[in-house]
Amino acid sequence: IQYYKKYRWAAPIYKCEHGENQKEYAELLAYKLSNLNITFKEYHRLDKRTNKIYTTYCVKSTCNPTLFEYYNELYNTGKKEITSKFLENFTIKSLAYLYMDDGYADQHTAYICTDNFSEESKKILKEYLKKVFNLHFSIVNHGKYYRMRLSQHDFPRFCKLVKPYIIKSLQYKLNSVS
Repeated sequence: IQYYKKYRWAAPIYKCEHGENQKEYAELLAYKLSNLNITFKEYHRLDKRTNKIYTTYCVKSTCNPTLFEYYNELYNTGKKEITSKFLENFTIKSLAYLYMDDGYADQHTAYICTDNFSEESKKILKEYLKKVFNLHFSIVNHGKYYRMRLSQHDFPRFCKLVKPYIIKSLQYKLNSVS
């Protein structure tokens, strides 16, 4: 959710962008969020470092006052936040969407890229996932950011829990690379 009251928008917008391998997921988001007056666009960008053209898919809403409720809760400090209140409606399906959006498998486990979340938010999410789903995550250093890493022991059960909600083109995220 983005909101720049000093600039051009009278209300927050929803926006996300995904690469070529995640086109089906971007289409799904556009469909699920169609009540927000969503546009779905394909972009081609030249990476000057590699001289390759990359395709991305952008899902974007128009300004929408109904997003203020979420924006005010999730960006209260100006940084992405996870609150206990927000997690009241967080389900396995929610976890699957979070994983499709910001997760990957590696070294026989799952990671969730919580790079831009506050330290406190990561702790709240970690404790919630342990308490509600008995999934044990740790917060690990990944360069200049910290991500959530699932215990290897929990990976098979995690995959079994989220698999019914993972779309076909993203099933690869359930296969760990050693």
